[in-house]
Amino acid sequence: MLAEKLSQKMMENGLSPRQVGQKVGVSHTTILRAAKGDDVDVRTIIQLSKWLGVKPATLLNSMASTETGLADQIEVLLSGNPLLAQELGLAIEAVAKGQIAPVIIADIAAYAAYRIKLAISHQ
Repeated sequence: MLAEKLSQKMMENGLSPRQVGQKVGVSHTTILRAAKGDDVDVRTIIQLSKWLGVKPATLLNSMASTETGLADQIEVLLSGNPLLAQELGLAIEAVAKGQIAPVIIADIAAYAAYRIKLAISHQ
């Protein structure tokens, strides 16, 4: 979905990848990767979603390989955990503003996955 929406808007507005990159705040090579359907980071998805006028969850759901999209699963989890939602919201804002690298959240997720596997193996 991201690749299609991005390519369509670029054509409709007669914009090059370089011009879109300048408008969105990412490199033109990142725009080219997104337009080809390659993976891009969360910060880029957030910025592109604003430019495309769609919710980031819409783009994330389209990239998920599950029947219920990843963003939908995360939304359910966060709706039952307000503190987790607040903390994750702060982290997402920091990534979107370029204050922290997405790899930090990936490290946290990797640690959480490790802890989950330990908890399951001890049951």
